[in-house]
Amino acid sequence: GKDVPDGNFCASCGVRAGSTEGRLRLSAYAAAPRERVLRPWVTTSLFPQLPRRARPVFRAGLVLVTTAAAGFALLGWQVPVLATSVVGLPVLLAVYLREINIRRSLPGRYLALAAVSALGLGVGWALIAGPIVVDAYYDEIGGQLGVAELLLCGVAIPMTFALVLVAPAALVRALDRSGRESLEGFTVGAVGSTVVNAAATATLLAPQVAMGVSGGGQPVHSLLAQAMVEGVAWPLGSVAIGGVFGIALWFTPNDNAPRRHRRTTVVLAALIGASAFSIAMGLVDVAPIPMSVYLALQLPITLVAVLAVRIVITDALLNEATDDTDGDRLRCAECDHIVVSMGFCSECGVALGASSRTSRAARQV
Repeated sequence: GKDVPDGNFCASCGVRAGSTEGRLRLSAYAAAPRERVLRPWVTTSLFPQLPRRARPVFRAGLVLVTTAAAGFALLGWQVPVLATSVVGLPVLLAVYLREINIRRSLPGRYLALAAVSALGLGVGWALIAGPIVVDAYYDEIGGQLGVAELLLCGVAIPMTFALVLVAPAALVRALDRSGRESLEGFTVGAVGSTVVNAAATATLLAPQVAMGVSGGGQPVHSLLAQAMVEGVAWPLGSVAIGGVFGIALWFTPNDNAPRRHRRTTVVLAALIGASAFSIAMGLVDVAPIPMSVYLALQLPITLVAVLAVRIVITDALLNEATDDTDGDRLRCAECDHIVVSMGFCSECGVALGASSRTSRAARQV
């Protein structure tokens, strides 16, 4: 209903010209419109504000981390597997923060608070829940769990971990009452949940380091499963949980957004999603199933979480309140056209909020 520049997309609401696909715009992901929404591409889902030129590098980084974890497992080198599982994704996330120059758009004290609180929460959770989790893991290999133990180890403990994953973002939001953009909330949530998962993983698996590089003869298939779950599935899923919760906390709907975008609704939905992911992973962890089935279930659960992130990011960017400016123009980071600085590029449809504030300021013309 607004007057906007001519183009392939509405610069105000992001809908494709002449399209009948609805407001979610499944044909063009709001952070990377050359991709469809319902495709679980990890790079643009977990690093949504990456410049287009940097995406191949981060894609290669994700492949390298996964390949390294699998390669070390096939060689039977337990300590390198543990190291890759703990630091692989956090290193990529740190490089991502530097790439988008997050310090210029988000005070460093908030990121530091998220990281430090997450470190304490991750270690504390592992020290309390660790013995139960380890016992459940070995029970899963050797025998059946009773109903009470199954509910405790497969439901209750994973649910507490979900709450720990989102706690750093909630703490930061309690102190930061400013009106930030939803993807800045995504960054805070992703940092907190990534550090929580890395700290918990390091604490839980630390006793295995004493077994030496070769892991005391641990079967290769078991080490490979550990590498894929602890080094790939849980880190990616943790970023998804924290990122979605961060979006929910910082999201501000525009005037035309549906009623489902009220703060209490989106925060509750994010909590339910976080709990559902953790419980699904936890139940598979303690289920008495073959290792191949174990992996075949854990990795698809993570891909569903990545897909959920894409849907949430798209929904947030298409329904978020934006600061439309009269007459200001900038060079689009996605398609390189000079466009009016509104909510979306009128040529390619990318949400301008999908790039950092620093990037947008540098591209003003």
